[in-house]
Amino acid sequence: STLVLTLRPTGLLPLVTDSLPVRLLPTELLSGTPIRSRDITLGDDPGINGQLWDPQRIDITAQQGTWERWTVRADRPQSF
Repeated sequence: STLVLTLRPTGLLPLVTDSLPVRLLPTELLSGTPIRSRDITLGDDPGINGQLWDPQRIDITAQQGTWERWTVRADRPQSF
C-alpha cells in the first residue's frame, strides 16, 4: 500500500466533505496563532519522520478548535 497518512477527524462536525474547495484560504485570513509548528518528512519507505507506517499507531494529534502550521518535505515525488 502507498498510504502514508490517515486523518481521522473527531468531534461534532466532520471535517471531510464530498467536494474539495476551489482554493485554500490565505494564512492571513485564519484567526489566531498556530499553537504549534511541525516538520513532517516523507521518505522513500512508507512512513513519516523516519518511522514505518503502522495503521494501528497514532503519531500526531491536534486539539480541536486550534490550528497548526505543518511543513511537509519529501526528497522524492509522493503518490498523493
